[in-house]
Amino acid sequence: MTLECSGNSGNARIMNGLVGNAVWTGLSLATILKECRVKSEAREVVFLGMDSEQEKKWEAANTEFASPHGWSIFVQDALAPEVLLAFAMNGKPLTADQGFPLRLILPGWYGMAQVKWLTRIEVIDRRYEGRHMARNYQSLRALTTPERTVWLDTSIARTNLKSVIARVTRRRSGELFQHKVAGAAWGGPARIERVEVQLDGGPWRPAQIDYRHGDFAWLLWSLDWNDAQPGQHVLVSRATNSRGEIQATREELRRKLISNREDSAQWPRSVTIEAAKLGG
Repeated sequence: MTLECSGNSGNARIMNGLVGNAVWTGLSLATILKECRVKSEAREVVFLGMDSEQEKKWEAANTEFASPHGWSIFVQDALAPEVLLAFAMNGKPLTADQGFPLRLILPGWYGMAQVKWLTRIEVIDRRYEGRHMARNYQSLRALTTPERTVWLDTSIARTNLKSVIARVTRRRSGELFQHKVAGAAWGGPARIERVEVQLDGGPWRPAQIDYRHGDFAWLLWSLDWNDAQPGQHVLVSRATNSRGEIQATREELRRKLISNREDSAQWPRSVTIEAAKLGG
């Protein structure tokens, strides 16, 4: 599964590189909930971790209390077969940093929902209004009607369709240098069907999908850049899923989402190709 922080960004000066791919081992949450015989009036399942932050009560500004990190999902989502109570990562017991001894794993959701150091699970018949969901992890989302656009304050939830260029490599082949653009793509509500790369504002070129493993893990792709010329270049990738949805540009994203998180926009990268030096 690919796990990405909702604050991950294409801007290295903000937060960049907060994404990874790992194999998780654990217990099926659905099996445990069914064994507990969840009542029909149940609405949400709440997960509470050991970590917390101090918060002042509004009616008594001088009174502080510990607000645990918690997250909730609808019962229907909690019963999905891929949801785990994980105790191992990449075949080894969880480390303290990764949530030992137990953490929630929600494939397809941003990192803030993957509650670490899990201490308690509650099934409730109402909306959960913990600090992190109600205040800390919010985005303004556009709801557009024929008459107007309304911006709604909503909790961050599932990952968005995204691709990035990870590197450009060069290798010598006889008297020539060959360049390759490579990266990853993940997220979104449907299977990713293709990735394309644009070079210096030109036409979109289809990339080759080199590796795909599971619906919730990133796929790896590459493009042979055989006509690379010395100098400065701007490269950008975009992913398209089976619904025909295309990864948004930054301008397109801002028309439907206002947030310091959930940055899934196309990410242009500047690359300098040095002149080939073949001798020696």
